[in-house]
Parts: sequence; structure tokens; C-alpha cells
Amino acid sequence: MTSEIVERLGQLATEWQYLSDERGLASAAMSEAATLISSLVAENEELRAAIATPESVHANMLRGGIPKLSIRNALHLHGADALAKWDQIETAERLLAEARATIAEIAGFDPEGPIDPDTVRLIRIAGAYRRKTLSTGGVNG
Repeated sequence: MTSEIVERLGQLATEWQYLSDERGLASAAMSEAATLISSLVAENEELRAAIATPESVHANMLRGGIPKLSIRNALHLHGADALAKWDQIETAERLLAEARATIAEIAGFDPEGPIDPDTVRLIRIAGAYRRKTLSTGGVNG
């Protein structure tokens, strides 16, 4: 709609130039231009309202009025701490998956079968390692 309004305003400006001698036609062209400008201003105000608050941005994202952010972009908006925590969680989840795979490999762990005490001990070690990794900010933290 905005591009159509701008295009029509350009046409009206051209008409104004040619019709300057014809006061009645020029006046009609100016009246239409004023109406189109009002429409453009109203549309601009609607767009500003759509992004005025986090709630309105969220609602418009849900409706598809504006594109959704990726998780990483949203975290970037919240700063380096949010990104670092996200990275820590991803690292911890990867390490936990690796620990579970290692436990399964070493102990011959069958998730459907009984768990022997050594396997329980290994699972507890993996959990403690995961908690330490999350609380210290990384493997070397």
C-alpha cells in the first residue's frame, strides 16, 4: 500500500505541474494528494504501534506481521550473559549425552534392564560433572 501511495503522489505532482493553469483540476489533484498523505501517515502510525512495545512485537510475530527472531538473535538482544548461558547449556547437554553414551558403552548399560551399582555411580558422576560445568561456566571454569 505504501509504494502505491508514493507512486500516486508522484503522478499527482506531475499532474499538478501540467494543470497549474486549470485551478479546478489542480485543486482536485491537491485534495487527492492530501488524502493519500493522510493515509500514508496513518499507515506509518499503525506500523509504529506494531513495534511500540515488546508485547505488540510478540503479538505481531505470532500473527506473521513481522518476522520471528531466532533464539540466538533474541539472546543477543539480552546481552553477552544470556548468550554465554545458552552456550553453557548447549555444552552441558552435549557433554551429558556423551557421558551417557560412554556409560552405556563401558557398563553395557541397557536402559530397559536392571541397573547395577557401578552404573549408578557413573551416572551420579556424570550428573555432578554436568552441574559443575553449568555452575562454573564451562569445562575449564
